Amino acid sequence: MKEIRIWTAYFDASKTRRYGRRIRSDLAVRRPTQQDLLEAAKRLGLSATAEEARYPRDSWETGRVKISWEGKKQTLIKRIGQELRKIKQEPAKVSEREKS
Repeated sequence: MKEIRIWTAYFDASKTRRYGRRIRSDLAVRRPTQQDLLEAAKRLGLSATAEEARYPRDSWETGRVKISWEGKKQTLIKRIGQELRKIKQEPAKVSEREKS
C-alpha cells in the first residue's frame, strides 16, 4: 500500500480547477472539512490519518489527509468525492436537547 495525501481543496465546489479542485463540479461540495474527508475514507473502509499542513496554492487553507491506497490517485479522489457528496446530502443529526 502506498500513502496518498489529499487536500480539502480537491473537493471544494467554490474553487476552479486552476485553484485546486480536482473533481467534476457535480461531485464537488461546498467547504469540505478535514473531518469530512476522514469520514468519507472511513465509510469506504480505508485507513486515513489527519495531517496539519498548509495547501500550497492557498497558504491560509489547512487540512490534509493521508490515506493508504493501492491504485491511481485520481480513482481515490473520485471515490472520496462521491462519498463526500452523500455525506453532505444527509440531513444534519439533531441532538435530543434540540428536539424538545
